[in-house]
Amino acid sequence: MDAIAGPVYATETEQLRASVRRLMRLAREAEAELDRLQPVADLDDVLPILNRRAFVRELADVVSYSRRYKIQSSLLCIEVHCSSRAVDDHDMRDAAGVILQDTRRIDIVGRLSATMIGIVLMRCDFARSHEVADRLQAALLSVNDGAGRFQRSISISIGAARIDGTAASEIVIRKATLANSSVRQAMMSGSN
Repeated sequence: MDAIAGPVYATETEQLRASVRRLMRLAREAEAELDRLQPVADLDDVLPILNRRAFVRELADVVSYSRRYKIQSSLLCIEVHCSSRAVDDHDMRDAAGVILQDTRRIDIVGRLSATMIGIVLMRCDFARSHEVADRLQAALLSVNDGAGRFQRSISISIGAARIDGTAASEIVIRKATLANSSVRQAMMSGSN
């Protein structure tokens, strides 16, 4: 009886080992597929920048980093406006292209809403962020005037917020959005 049990046991053991090897291979393939798909899942559907979910996740990491290492960064919220029509994906794509050309590789760019793009300026203090905002606004408006890529006249409003680790990422976005709203209201009243 032992002679018969021995080969059966060896066969079952080999079957289990083969199953384990197959499962390990499938797990590696699934992990590789996740690694391949993760960057795609983080991109906006239309623009070559991060979507809101990925941007907020990255911003939360920057807030934690700023808190831990006492390093200041800044958030800019850039909103595209058009008085004669709704801002469309072409306008936003052009704006994103200009922003990507005019920001550093370490900065994080993502879509916050249909007409708003956020930029995390890494290791950029609040005062310097206003210089960057002015430069970006000039670059965005020069595309409108010079190259004519925007189909109709657009305007840009930019709000800024400090990232120093004392406020959560959603609060930082809210502060920058409120600053943006103030700029937009000033533009509409003609004081800017």
